[in-house]
Amino acid sequence: MTYLGIDPGLSGAVVWINSQATVCYTKRFKDITDKELSILMGEIRAMSKNCVAILERVHAFPGMGVSTVWKFAQNYGMLQGLLMAHNIPFKLVTPQTWMGWYGMKKDKGETKHAWKKRLRQKAQELFPTVNIQAETADAILIAEYARKNY
Repeated sequence: MTYLGIDPGLSGAVVWINSQATVCYTKRFKDITDKELSILMGEIRAMSKNCVAILERVHAFPGMGVSTVWKFAQNYGMLQGLLMAHNIPFKLVTPQTWMGWYGMKKDKGETKHAWKKRLRQKAQELFPTVNIQAETADAILIAEYARKNY
């Protein structure tokens, strides 16, 4: 079984893990073109007839600039389209759902940097041999959530 964790944020990533919790592939969106991402999804689907993806269900936030919201929404829709085009079953899961499954919640007054650091530490704890980057931590946690729940 193959599990994809997708953090669709502009600084997000896609992560592929297998049933044995081996991280097979991580790619930050800033390091891959849309075409390369489509090819990757096609290759994953060809290698694994049994796969599921969790795409983080996100939305725009107050204070985001118009061009940022546009790019964010465009990326989110493109990811859904790629999953559908490659016939990869997927579920939309809110950050509160997958983070809550780990028993994690942003503390009141906690900075975004500190919160992201805690998420990265959790991912590193679960996968000590993997080089976890700030941009890949959420996607790794999402993929592991998928492996444990689907």
